[in-house]
Amino acid sequence: MYDVAIIGGGIAGCACAYRLARCRVRVILLEKENDICMGATRANSAIMHAGYDPHPGTLMAKLNVKGNAMSREICKKLHVSWKDTGSLVVALNDEDMDTLQDLLERGRENGVPGLELWDAAQVRAKEPNVTETAKGALWAPTAAIVNPWEFGLAMAEVAVQNGCELRRRFPVEKIEKTAEGYALSDGKDTVEARYVINAAGVYADRVNNLVAAPSFTVEPTVGEYYLLDKCEGNRVSTVIFQCPGKEGKGVLVAPTVHGNLIVGPNAVVRRDPDDTSDTAAGLAEVRQKAVRTVPGVDFRQNIRNFAGMRANSTVDDFIIDFAAAHFLNVAGIRSPGLTSAPAIADYAAELLAADGLDLTEKESYIDSREKVHFNRLSAAERKALIAHIIHDAASMQSQQVGGFAGIEADHRPYGTGISYLLSVLVDNGKITVGEETVDILHPCPDGKILVLVRHLVQFDSQPGKHPCIIILIQGCNAETAFRRMKSCTVQQMVAKHPHCEAAGEVHMKRFGHKLISTYLVIFTHCPCCSLL
Repeated sequence: MYDVAIIGGGIAGCACAYRLARCRVRVILLEKENDICMGATRANSAIMHAGYDPHPGTLMAKLNVKGNAMSREICKKLHVSWKDTGSLVVALNDEDMDTLQDLLERGRENGVPGLELWDAAQVRAKEPNVTETAKGALWAPTAAIVNPWEFGLAMAEVAVQNGCELRRRFPVEKIEKTAEGYALSDGKDTVEARYVINAAGVYADRVNNLVAAPSFTVEPTVGEYYLLDKCEGNRVSTVIFQCPGKEGKGVLVAPTVHGNLIVGPNAVVRRDPDDTSDTAAGLAEVRQKAVRTVPGVDFRQNIRNFAGMRANSTVDDFIIDFAAAHFLNVAGIRSPGLTSAPAIADYAAELLAADGLDLTEKESYIDSREKVHFNRLSAAERKALIAHIIHDAASMQSQQVGGFAGIEADHRPYGTGISYLLSVLVDNGKITVGEETVDILHPCPDGKILVLVRHLVQFDSQPGKHPCIIILIQGCNAETAFRRMKSCTVQQMVAKHPHCEAAGEVHMKRFGHKLISTYLVIFTHCPCCSLL
C-alpha cells in the first residue's frame, strides 16, 4: 500500500513526485508511456513565463509567479539548462499598445517584478531584428528559456533517489475505491494507494471520470513548431511574443538553451489527444504569423518540425482540487504549466496535508544532481577529466552484466548521477579496461571508442544495482552508431531520445524496462547537432 500514487509522468507529475519524495511517505509515479516526459513536456516552447498574462486571482496567476522563482532555483540546483533571456510582448498597432497596458497592470497585480513598457526605439535597441513597424513592447526580465524535458527528468531522478518508485508502461484503465484508498489497474497489475494525484495531462478528464462525475473536459490543442539551425540562433536574444488573444500567446520567436531558434506554435483543437502530426496548413500559419514580428527569420534553415499537445480544458484555470475523497485532480495544466510546475506541486502538497496526509519531512534528503557538460570544457579541462577518470577506473570492480562487463563505481567524486567518461582502445574486437577485456559486436575501423561508465540507480521496486558499459564508436554518425548499438545483445535499445542536446552534450538513450535516464551516449558526429 502506497501513501500516494501519481498518475502521469509529465512535468506536473514529476514535480509532485519531487516534492513528496522529501517526506516520509511511500510514493509511486505511474506513466503510461515507455518513458516520462513524453507528452507536452517534451514538445513545447520551453519558455519560463514571467506571469503577467494570467488573470489576477486565478491559480495560474498565483502559481506562475511563484513557479518562476522556484523553477529557477531548482534548475540551478539540479544542473538543468536554463538561460535568463527576458521577454518582449511586441505591439504592432495602437490596439496592441492598449493590450500591453492591461498586461502591465495585470502583471503588477500578480507580483511580477521588473515589468516595463518600452517604446519602439528601446525595442529596436534590444532586438534590432524585430519588425520596424513595432510601436512598443512589454519587457519582462524574469522570463527565461529552459530544457523542459531535462527539467522533468531531473526532478524525477531526484525523487527516485529519495525513494519514490516509478512504474512505466502502466496506463491506468480502472480505479476502484477500497477500504483504505484506491486500487489502480492497467488491466494486468494493480497498485493500491491511500491518496491519488491525477496528473494525466490530456487524459486527466478520463481518469477523473473513473472515480467521480464529469466536471471538466480536456480539449486537446495541438501547437506546431519550426526548429531552426544554430546559424539562426542569434536572430533574437530574448523571447519575442505577440500580443495574446483568445487563441493563446500567439506565435513566438525565441532562442533555445541549445543555441537554435524555435518558432511557433499555432493552436488547433483535435479530437485525438495522441495526434501530434504536423500539417502544411498549420506550419504555413505559424510562418505567416511569425514574420509579423521578426520578418528576417530564415525558414530555409529549418531542421525539424514538431507538434505538441496542450491539455487545455473547459475550465479557464488550472484544476487543482479534490474530485472525491483522497483523489486530487491536477488537471488542465496548460501554459504556464511548465513554469508553474514546482508551485503546483507545493499547492497539491498543501491540499494533501490539509486532508490528513502526514507530510513530515525526512531527516536526510538528496536534493542535488550533478552534470558535466563535456563540450563546455576547455581542451585542458577535458584532458584532466579523462585522466582523472581513467585513474579512478582502476579501482572499480568489473563484473559481467548481460554479456558485457559492467564497471560499478562505488564512489562518485562528481556527485549523484554523474556519468564517467573513459577513453579506451579496441584491439581485435575487444575493449580493454584495466585488466578486463570485453567482446564487442561492432568494433570501429579506426579502433577508437569512447565509453561511458555509470553507477546506475534502481528506478523500480526491484532491488539491486545494474552497472553497464555504453559504447560510442567514434567517426560514425549518430544513426549508424544507433543502429549498431541497437543490434547489441545486452538489451535492445527501446527508442532514440527525440531531442538532441548541444554540441558534445550527452545524448540520452533508454535501454531495458527497469531503468530510466541511466544510459548515456555522446556522439561526436551527430547529423542534428554538428558536434565536435
